[in-house]
Amino acid sequence: MPTEYRPETAQECNGRMQSVDIVRAMAIVFVVFGHALIYANRGELLMRVIYAFHMPLLFVLSGLVAAASWERSAECAPSAQANPRANGIAALRKIGRSARRLLIPYAACGLVVMPTVNFLLTGRFAASFETGWRNAFLLNRFLWYLPCCFFLTCIFTAVALFSRRLHGTRWLGAVSAAFAVVAATHLALPGIDFLRSVASYFISFFAGAWLWSRRDDILHPARGTLVLSSTALAALVAVHASIPELPLLAKGAVKSLAGVAAFFPLMAVANAARDLAASAAAHVGRTTLFLYCFDFCATPIAVRYLHPSGILSSLAVAAGVIVTGLFVNLAWEYAILPELRRMMKPVSAG
Repeated sequence: MPTEYRPETAQECNGRMQSVDIVRAMAIVFVVFGHALIYANRGELLMRVIYAFHMPLLFVLSGLVAAASWERSAECAPSAQANPRANGIAALRKIGRSARRLLIPYAACGLVVMPTVNFLLTGRFAASFETGWRNAFLLNRFLWYLPCCFFLTCIFTAVALFSRRLHGTRWLGAVSAAFAVVAATHLALPGIDFLRSVASYFISFFAGAWLWSRRDDILHPARGTLVLSSTALAALVAVHASIPELPLLAKGAVKSLAGVAAFFPLMAVANAARDLAASAAAHVGRTTLFLYCFDFCATPIAVRYLHPSGILSSLAVAAGVIVTGLFVNLAWEYAILPELRRMMKPVSAG
């Protein structure tokens, strides 16, 4: 980690970055819209355009947020300056927080929500739950982003703990060694789907982590950076959309680079947002994880019963899923969860 303490670092420790939340909001909108298209089997070309960058962009943002969180916990904590072991404690706490934030929703959806959705779509109770559990925990076909992001966060934490900074020769060497281990493990165990996902999105995640070390440049990208990144994004998306049978390695490289390139123009759009629009978009970005889980449940059901007939109707379905998900999240956060905590207080006190 950078050893020099700076005033802006303290400000970053005390709050979220609204522009990053807005970019996360745009990313989850692309995810839900892409899923609506694929479930409805509409707009194949547009779907290939969206799939060229939307998930790599989410991993770029996850890496950037992981790096910001690491620096906040390890560098900004006063104990980290006096006791080097504080970095190790911060690493364990970070892994624990990531496990609660990513794996608990993944397990809950795998055990209950996704099998229930299968039952609603197929009408077969036992087969739906058996298939749902097998796909969720053995083949990792549902909500794969959550365990993939958790394992990448663990790898990042180990690399950051070893290298002590997010740039330089030692950082690059540690990242390269970690990628070699991930790739070798995937080749040795090809049947485990999430290892393929970890290897595929490793570059996107660590590119986002490295971008955090250049935050003075990337959070407010210069005009030249915007022109270059927008041109690169257009070219990469065109390649991905026009050549559907790209080799696996080439497709992974194209998507990773497209995710990084998409970050800069979207960040410029986020910086231009003002007042109510910015606050609303940032709120959507803060609920990205919930919307991602809700999308996997609600979108296939909505497409099944609403039968969107084209791109615009698929967009309307995606918008409805997002609005409904936000309403459910607000109800849970401000009505249901506080009531559950109030009901459990006498039990814990006794």
